[in-house]
Amino acid sequence: MLHIITNSPFHSQSLQTCLRYSSHEDEIVLMQDAVYAGLYDSVVNHSLQSWSGKLYLLDVDVQARGIISLLDEKCELLTTAEYVALTVKHQQQIHWQ
Repeated sequence: MLHIITNSPFHSQSLQTCLRYSSHEDEIVLMQDAVYAGLYDSVVNHSLQSWSGKLYLLDVDVQARGIISLLDEKCELLTTAEYVALTVKHQQQIHWQ
């Protein structure tokens, strides 16, 4: 299953709820303000460390916020084309708000 999160983890519980209900086989894409969850050594990022699934951050959103050098190593950047490919790959998707 593909989980898509757009809200900032500092203003929403979407990411925390998603992590509770997702499995290690799922993939999560953080986009828009949700990419702030990938900041190295943030409180939110610590909860991502115990999650064993794939985690992606949309590269254009990371670049727009100027945080690429501040990201945790676990975070994998995803191009727009790769994001589209993920949405095609996963018939089941949840958009967390």
